[in-house]
Amino acid sequence: MDGTAKRNDAETAAGPLARAVRTHLESVKRRVYRELKDYPPSIAGCDVQYKHLSERRDQVALELVRLERLPREGGAAAVDAFIRDCALIDEAAARDIRKAAAK
Repeated sequence: MDGTAKRNDAETAAGPLARAVRTHLESVKRRVYRELKDYPPSIAGCDVQYKHLSERRDQVALELVRLERLPREGGAAAVDAFIRDCALIDEAAARDIRKAAAK
């Protein structure tokens, strides 16, 4: 099964809410990748921020996989639990996600 099929299964589970979560995570992913791309050349011992960005990139990837693996039968309740548990979704982002899903 390719990524599109997995994404469609997860998104079908809760429709607009799952799509809004995916949109948020993809936005975070683009922002982190852009920051990594634009990061200045390494200075030995001074790459704490680069390391943080690399860890955040990995975290986004893991959360996208976790979203894809939501049980289809879990529906909106599974997506709500995901939103509560996801470290990349703060309260403001959760409100924005729910607002976007309601449109």
